[in-house]
Amino acid sequence: VWVAASTWKDNSNPPNLELFKDRHRRVAIGLDLSARNDLTAGVLAVLDDDENVHVWPHVFCPSENIEERAKRDRAPYDSWVEQGFLTPLGGASMDYAQIATYFKTGIPGVEVDAVFFDRWRIDQFRSACDEKGVFLDAEWTPVGQGFKDQSPSLENLMSLLLAKRVFHGGHPLLNMAAANAISVKDPAGSVKIDKSKSTQRIDPLIAMHQGVFAITEGDMSEDTDVSAMIG
Repeated sequence: VWVAASTWKDNSNPPNLELFKDRHRRVAIGLDLSARNDLTAGVLAVLDDDENVHVWPHVFCPSENIEERAKRDRAPYDSWVEQGFLTPLGGASMDYAQIATYFKTGIPGVEVDAVFFDRWRIDQFRSACDEKGVFLDAEWTPVGQGFKDQSPSLENLMSLLLAKRVFHGGHPLLNMAAANAISVKDPAGSVKIDKSKSTQRIDPLIAMHQGVFAITEGDMSEDTDVSAMIG
């Protein structure tokens, strides 16, 4: 498991959503897109005056067959929809135009400065954003999913978690992703999250580490022991 349960729980303070509306602060979003069965996640990130990271997840799923997918993934998607933690859109597959519209109207007062994204299907999503007038002034940055690109971002997030500088609010979809994220190392010691080895959906965590990296610019504390990465 990539992160120990106790380390993750230590960062469960609720985020201050007013920080995201402060135009003196840089706001970033990490994106992990899906087409059909996976979750699509966009996780906003911002720093407070004490250099703590506040994250605000927005997670989407196709609106059809939610109960069936909940049984398959052993996750209460239907309950999370009712509680407002998970947003159903489209039909049998994700509708990127609806997601773009959500980000245009669902986060009022928030202007995103940077979009860090997995390249998969990003062309379709960016076209939808251009059409809806979403993230037009943001800087778009691709993030590879191999060891070379993931390792600095994951080490950065782990450093922040170990220092108790992340406010994720115990969002249930982030909790699920963190609990099921399995990390692997290459011979050089670089780390990535392996989706094929994870037992449940981890898309919100993938989006989160990308968004956090975008606003912290990979600033890692020199006195933090990142060797505790494996929980």
